Amino acid sequence: MEKSSKVSGFGVWDSLIRGFCVNNKDPEKGLSILKDCLRNYDILPSSFTFCSLIHSFSSKRNMSGAIEVLELMKDEKVRYPFNNFVCSSIISGFCKIGKPELAIGFFENAVKVGALRPNVVTYTTLVSALCMLGRVSEVCDLVCRMEKEGLAFDVVFYSNWICGYYREGMLMEALQKHGEMVEKGINLDMVSYTVLVDGFSKEGNVEKAVGFLHKMIENGSRPNLVTYTSIVLGFCQKGKMDEAFAAFKMVEDMGMESG
Repeated sequence: MEKSSKVSGFGVWDSLIRGFCVNNKDPEKGLSILKDCLRNYDILPSSFTFCSLIHSFSSKRNMSGAIEVLELMKDEKVRYPFNNFVCSSIISGFCKIGKPELAIGFFENAVKVGALRPNVVTYTTLVSALCMLGRVSEVCDLVCRMEKEGLAFDVVFYSNWICGYYREGMLMEALQKHGEMVEKGINLDMVSYTVLVDGFSKEGNVEKAVGFLHKMIENGSRPNLVTYTSIVLGFCQKGKMDEAFAAFKMVEDMGMESG
């Protein structure tokens, strides 16, 4: 593609790069094409294309690639601002590779330099990082900050928070946050119910877990294999093998792959 046609070629380059990211799951090839655009054709793909590359690298746990694209965004020839989608992708990626401290450092630096005004999605990924580090108590300060900024909490935020309490063995606190979620009128989904079921099962309270399973079904959320597996393991942990086998049979009868 010649330089004289660079205006009409924008969409082609964007589509090609995102195609490798989304369809072929090959962000490395996408990055190679992006560099070719910048160096050899004087073409600047859209900011969305940069964001797609970062998300793709982060999803594959390739954080060096994600950071390389981020550096290109900050280059003086580009100067694209990075948004909450980018920040959430980076934080999530660092958490996936077991580096939550880098996730928090990245977030704090982005806010400090004024490059980011976090939304609820970004804060939610930050909660995951804090909980991984055993710093679940700091989430309360984060909540106060979000309330001052007028942000509304959602089911994903609370589910991540509750997971953090379970990780620390703080069942009562987890149950309290569940109550807060209900009071706020936040509807629980399959994931949030499964978090509760799994948490109580692992802590040896499979009866409470079964109670949430029944509530889940009553409220129209369909349990998945993870939900039932938690119940089975909970019964096994307490030596209630008849109940465990009955739950296992239920999974088979529903046509779920038990693995």
